[in-house]
Amino acid sequence: MSVFKLMLLYGTIILSGCDQSSTSNNTPPTQVVYRFDDHRYLELTGFGCIGALWYTDVKMKIHTEVTSQFYQLFTSTYIHPSERYIAIGYYDNSGFLISKDYGRTWERASYSPGGGAIPGGSSNPSSGEIESFTVINDQAFILTKKGELYLSSKPFGERWGKDYASLRAIEDQRYGYKMTFSEAKNFQDLPHQIPEVKNYIGWDHMRCDPNLGSSSIEDKK
Repeated sequence: MSVFKLMLLYGTIILSGCDQSSTSNNTPPTQVVYRFDDHRYLELTGFGCIGALWYTDVKMKIHTEVTSQFYQLFTSTYIHPSERYIAIGYYDNSGFLISKDYGRTWERASYSPGGGAIPGGSSNPSSGEIESFTVINDQAFILTKKGELYLSSKPFGERWGKDYASLRAIEDQRYGYKMTFSEAKNFQDLPHQIPEVKNYIGWDHMRCDPNLGSSSIEDKK
């Protein structure tokens, strides 16, 4: 074999080895960050607990991407026995990622403008004000530390589950205004407290190890 061919072969081996090493060391880790029950869970793929979010239902054979990047964990108490309607909060409580078909497809939901508990104030409570986020009977309930209740509509109608507002803004006419959705059929006779959750086997908080995969980054350096 000529010297040129030997050099070419040697260079190819080195380049191949470099490519494999780069791919291996830079692959983002994947970890389960929330379990709804024994067959449904969320996974996050990314470094430092920021990245793509995936939903899996083993029994229904569903595995879908909730969002492709930049997701950060919702840190307050999170109880989610509901199966058809799935709602996942953003870390800053600015909105939600929802599914109305058992996790097959995903879209965004938001707090309705003017729907806050204080007239003229923010439409949504801050993350630090949240006591708990519960999704049960295909409806979401956000309870603040001051006892204010925010919720999604009842599970019917074209926009069900896509609009969130405080119970006070919807029902209390002393504030001299009406919510955009206060007369919608699926916002009538709303629960005034979170329904009781029985025999729940899922997690009550999201969990994530921010150091997972960090050793491979340091090794690369």
